[in-house]
Amino acid sequence: MAEMEEIKSAVQDAGVGEAWIGLRNGSSPKWQWSLADRGFYTENETEFRNWDDGNPNPNPAGGEDCVAIKDRDGKKWHDNICTTKFHFICYNGRDSTHPYVLIEVEKNWRDAQRYCRENHTDLASVRNQTENTQIQNTINQTPNTTDNYVWIGLFRDAWEWSDGSSSSFRHWGPGEPNYGSSNQNEFCVEMKPSGLWNGVQCNSKRKCICYEALPSATVVVVSPQSAFYSGDAVTLKCNITQYTDWHQYVWRKDNSIVPGKTNQTITITLPQEAGQYQCSGQREGRPVKSSTSGPVTIKNNDKLVLVGENKTWMEALQYCREHHVDLVSVSSEQIQRWVEGWAKGASSPHVWLGLRYSCNLGFWSWVNGVTVYYDNWASDAEREQGCARSVGAVGREGGQWVSLSDTNKLNFICTNEPPRVIRTQIVRVELKVASHVDLDDPDVQAAFLQQMGQRLKDKGLPADAQLTWRKQPDGKVFHEKESGQAFQKKEDDEDEEK
Repeated sequence: MAEMEEIKSAVQDAGVGEAWIGLRNGSSPKWQWSLADRGFYTENETEFRNWDDGNPNPNPAGGEDCVAIKDRDGKKWHDNICTTKFHFICYNGRDSTHPYVLIEVEKNWRDAQRYCRENHTDLASVRNQTENTQIQNTINQTPNTTDNYVWIGLFRDAWEWSDGSSSSFRHWGPGEPNYGSSNQNEFCVEMKPSGLWNGVQCNSKRKCICYEALPSATVVVVSPQSAFYSGDAVTLKCNITQYTDWHQYVWRKDNSIVPGKTNQTITITLPQEAGQYQCSGQREGRPVKSSTSGPVTIKNNDKLVLVGENKTWMEALQYCREHHVDLVSVSSEQIQRWVEGWAKGASSPHVWLGLRYSCNLGFWSWVNGVTVYYDNWASDAEREQGCARSVGAVGREGGQWVSLSDTNKLNFICTNEPPRVIRTQIVRVELKVASHVDLDDPDVQAAFLQQMGQRLKDKGLPADAQLTWRKQPDGKVFHEKESGQAFQKKEDDEDEEK
């Protein structure tokens, strides 16, 4: 509709009166939606139908070219004569919570379309079964409606655009199109100074409105290149190959303009800003704008879920195992980042993890059986609380771990990823180092581990293999070899679930 107003303004400024547009009557009628914004629909969404038996009429004798939902027949769709007056459903793109509005005023289809465009967005499109159910529920909220039928935005016509585009937008004046009398053949379309369209004979002479093809825009995901997870910052770029002087960009999320985002590159955070993104560019010269890009869906690919109920640690464990797979185990910095993203949406100050302390063995482990190698404790004191505070949780703010009593009631994070069996191999090694090297220094240990890992991978160790030092009962990794003691290589194999 914005493009329509722009063309109308150009015609009025030029003072040309009536002018040709590129619409003419063809020979192949087809069903299409009144809301013509192609960015509103993803693949195949324009093809959703919910016809009743015997509909649509394959040989309509009386112009049954508009569609209504039959309120008293299971909410199925029927083709009807467009001049019939029914109640109708509008779509309001500015209200994502209640997008459908039932208008309990009887109008013919064309007048209903005009009302919806003037007061909301357009007559309702139905892209899938979910939206069909939403519209049914909207109708059911007014059970005393006297109409058997309710108009929606689906219609059939044979009008075609000269450039071959498939836009279903129409802006007819009252009583149009009437195709003229049998000998007039009004099969071409002019625009009036009011902006309304009128059918006229194609051999009439008018000024004409031409257009330049708009530069195309594309949304490109700059980073991350892999799947998106909660806590990820996703960078998007509006790529327009033609011209370089785009001074401002318009970003849309779920068909609504995103306020405050006018740069070519934007960054969004998951899961809060997940949705379908589109963009377009604006410039000073002609053309003054680009086309609007197709939608790109940015959503979580998480195998985690935040449960917003407050439960004890054991109740949370049982819930996750009954409804998902398990309480989440955080075995890497990447999983920690995903957990932090989910925890921000919790209603409790901390969120349970699948972390517990064994009083008998004196160490922390995950419920999936994996030893705690990676950790993110708020302090050493939290890790050393022992049996009094024997389970772990992550903070909603900051994402650090704390130890708590298992009787606390908190939100919790479950995983939907089934455990996988991995092979763990323990190998004793002997290092010869200079006397001044402190092997108890964590930085020194990390440097040796990195060098060993690279050498082993060069010799065929799988790229996703992880190396860690195993601490001895006294807490140390290395012990000095006693004089005369022979070196004995020891390898142990273990299988564990992760």
